[in-house]
Amino acid sequence: MDYEGNTKKRKRSSSADTAGSSSSTFAPVSGGEYEVFLSFRGEDTRKTFTDHLYNALVQVGIRTFRDNEELPVGEEIRPALLKAIKESIISIPIFSKGYASSKWCLRELAKMVECHNDDTMKQKILPIFYDVEPSDVRHQTGTYEKAFRQHLKHFDKKTVQGWKEAMREVGEMKGWELKKETNGHEGELVKRVVSKVLLELKKNYMVVTDNLVGIYHHEEEMTKLLHVGSNGVHIVGIYGMGGIGKTTIAKVIYNKFSVHFDCFCFLSNVRETLQQHNGLLILQNQLISTIKKEKKEQADNVDEGINMIKRIFCNKKVFIVLDDVDDKSQFDKIVGKRDWFGLGSRIIITTRDKHVLILLKANETYEPPIMEPCHSLQLFSKHAFMRESPPEDYHDISKCVVSTAAGLPLALEIIGSFLFGKEKAAWESTLRKLKEIPDDNVQEKLRISYKALDNSQQQIFLDIACFFIGVDKRLPFYFWDDSEFFPIIAVEVLQLKSLVKMGDDNILRMHDQLRDLGRQIVREKNLNDPGEHSRLFRHNEALDVLVKQMGTRNVEALELRSPYCFTAEEFKELRNLRDIGKSSQLETLSLISCYKLRTLPTEIGAISRLKDLKLRSCKNLQCILALPPSLFTIHVEDCESLKRLPDLSNLKKLQRIDIVKCKNLIKIQGFGKLELFTSLNISDCESLERLPDVSNLRMLKDLHIYGCQKLVEIEGLGGGLKSLEKLGVLLCTSLERLDLSGLKNLKELKILDCKNLTEIQGLEELESLGFLNMAGCKLIEKLPDLSNLKKLKILLAVFCEKLTEIRGLEELKSLKLLDISGCKSIERLPDLSNTRIDTNSSMGEDWESESEDRYVEPNEWSKWESEEWKIPCSPIPWSPSSSSSPR
Repeated sequence: MDYEGNTKKRKRSSSADTAGSSSSTFAPVSGGEYEVFLSFRGEDTRKTFTDHLYNALVQVGIRTFRDNEELPVGEEIRPALLKAIKESIISIPIFSKGYASSKWCLRELAKMVECHNDDTMKQKILPIFYDVEPSDVRHQTGTYEKAFRQHLKHFDKKTVQGWKEAMREVGEMKGWELKKETNGHEGELVKRVVSKVLLELKKNYMVVTDNLVGIYHHEEEMTKLLHVGSNGVHIVGIYGMGGIGKTTIAKVIYNKFSVHFDCFCFLSNVRETLQQHNGLLILQNQLISTIKKEKKEQADNVDEGINMIKRIFCNKKVFIVLDDVDDKSQFDKIVGKRDWFGLGSRIIITTRDKHVLILLKANETYEPPIMEPCHSLQLFSKHAFMRESPPEDYHDISKCVVSTAAGLPLALEIIGSFLFGKEKAAWESTLRKLKEIPDDNVQEKLRISYKALDNSQQQIFLDIACFFIGVDKRLPFYFWDDSEFFPIIAVEVLQLKSLVKMGDDNILRMHDQLRDLGRQIVREKNLNDPGEHSRLFRHNEALDVLVKQMGTRNVEALELRSPYCFTAEEFKELRNLRDIGKSSQLETLSLISCYKLRTLPTEIGAISRLKDLKLRSCKNLQCILALPPSLFTIHVEDCESLKRLPDLSNLKKLQRIDIVKCKNLIKIQGFGKLELFTSLNISDCESLERLPDVSNLRMLKDLHIYGCQKLVEIEGLGGGLKSLEKLGVLLCTSLERLDLSGLKNLKELKILDCKNLTEIQGLEELESLGFLNMAGCKLIEKLPDLSNLKKLKILLAVFCEKLTEIRGLEELKSLKLLDISGCKSIERLPDLSNTRIDTNSSMGEDWESESEDRYVEPNEWSKWESEEWKIPCSPIPWSPSSSSSPR
């Protein structure tokens, strides 16, 4: 996996070069100490040799310190500069004719020698004799003799003698003399110095590809998680799917930090090595020999290895990486317990299974995200063209190829390398193949995680890959549970192994490469005969199998999206079909684009195990006669002829209803007391005038009513809905009054573009409310006193044109964002100095670009948590010293 291409460079601050010694501004590097400290006389070499050397060192990824400006006359060397010298691994004094005339250079040199002679620091000094000879440095002759005579006039003899001793000691060290080393060629000397520094620093470094792209972000995040300067033994885990770049990130971090520890070791391919004979012993001895720097002392068995490791590491500050761990016991027998190591030790683990890190009680975990499109194209180009970007005539096809990798670095590297040097015709052929069949090398890496699953977990993985990406988990959970696949446990395992993603919205997600792996596994037993596949996820293949009656007992599930009508004859050979089989076992029924369907058959009401009913784009459906009491969810969408829904009060298991774009729906018979009902969404039902009483829906948490333009009342909303947490009422232009009384648990409230709404009752009682958006409610003139809304963080009242005041704002200490743009009738605001709003300037560009219409969604709350935001009410000049201001 590759990240940051020939840019092992890291971001550095720089300022204009000015004359002076190398002491001065200390610009700390993000993420750790410097590796090399350059000491030089600015007037002599800053813009020539020193500048070339500095740039060359940074170019190869060495964190190098040099000064950025001159110290004022008389200023002492700063503690930060001394810290930079102390924390560097190598110091390079560049002796020029004017070096000894600078007291700051001499102080730096004395500090270098002090660190070099300190056995606990082991700092190296690599001197460069630029335009002086080593003997001038050793004996302080020539220009140096004159410089020290001047120093004796201003400093005591002891101080000057200390500087001379430091210069004598460094002058005797082996270094580079420009005239003799390279016959005066500065460029060649720079190359030799860089090579030597790399050798000194990277003796124990892991080999990392030169084609790194985007590594800086990962390096920065891992540096934060490691807390290198703190005590304690910390375990940091890097987890994610195969090929995402875990090992590369671990290597970069190891190379960056390992030299600052007493002992360090990188154990590669732990899982693979353990499959060998005596694999565990091999890893133990590798760890022992790396730390001891010799192979003589080896363990003869695992138990002896454990004891030796415990003894060797006792009280030592170690840095260890275990790469590709898939079981906690592997960790226990290789590195044992945390108390074996000294304070400040760090252990990094890479794994595909987050559960391993949970069992190890890792202090921090990091999951690398997929690559951004721009980085993906750059990485691909490095392998396909050996350059940063594709040639103009290959740009479009490169973007198409890159899209098939879906941000997976391993896939980008393999595919790019394969296409290097090939003609465009080969590219086009490869692109067609990649869209149909995933790359074998990539799939082989990903298949490792699949093979580690048990049968139930494998079945659910394949189901998601074929049918349920982008689907609410509750839909497939029902029949997975019926198939005894134990979905709660299985999906948790899939998430921990980074094979499936699922957010707070319960939507199942999967990386494209993993999706392709699952579908390839389904097809590979008999590629040319879909009737032998366990899952028919392509509509055309499923249709062909049914029409031609090619199905076999292997078929367990299929997906159809067509207006065709089928009989039992087409399904007779599909005896293991989980979704259909006998109708008495049917749990999910989706009727999509069934244009000839006018009445939902009464027989559906007799399907005793039906849990999910979806009716979409059945344009001529007019009547639903009966529904089975087993239903959990009902989704009715774009059924434009439907005018009524039956009484739902007998559906005691019902949890969710979505009614969308049924433009002629005028009535829902009733809800009754649905004890398990939690979510009601009615959208774009423009003929619906009233809802049945909702006051008995005691467990309702989410209520969303959008675009119901004739709706005049929401009966039972106030008082009864004790569990309601989210309420959205949007574009209900006939609604005049809204009663929110008693909704103590309501956290999110959106009332948008209800243009005829004149009154909101009970708003002052919403003590749990954190988010309120009432934009576009043009007829609202007054709001109740809001001082009781102690948890309110965001209040958006954009274009409430008749709103004259908002009382109680000064009591809302949690309020971080107030937007009253377009509220042209507001003349005063209370004193907001006690709130968390920054009132000193207008809203910045970030807010303007974030949302042009300023309708902030609740899922963006974290943005307001992390930043200070302003009052964007530009028509109202406001200052903390005044309780009211004229417009």
